[in-house]
Amino acid sequence: MDYWFVFSTENSSIKYIVIGGHSEKSAPSNPYEFSLHTVKEQPEKYQIKEVVNNFAFFVLDGYSEDNWTIRGLNEDGDLIADKLFGGDIRFISR
Repeated sequence: MDYWFVFSTENSSIKYIVIGGHSEKSAPSNPYEFSLHTVKEQPEKYQIKEVVNNFAFFVLDGYSEDNWTIRGLNEDGDLIADKLFGGDIRFISR
């Protein structure tokens, strides 16, 4: 069964949405390094979509560890928001 996810980023500086890359090693409250460079180095771990007209659309095979981590990157590819499994949505100031 396919699952469709649509993300809206109206009035936001989020340029890319990234799904994937869950890590059991890091607690949701701990800071970590992540960027577009991370995604390009390990493309098998992530799905990425550019936000177009305030939306990004994903079709996934299901909800699992592989896709329950969601991140927002700015125009420069820097991490500015995330939703890690077991954590709240965070906005990260740069």
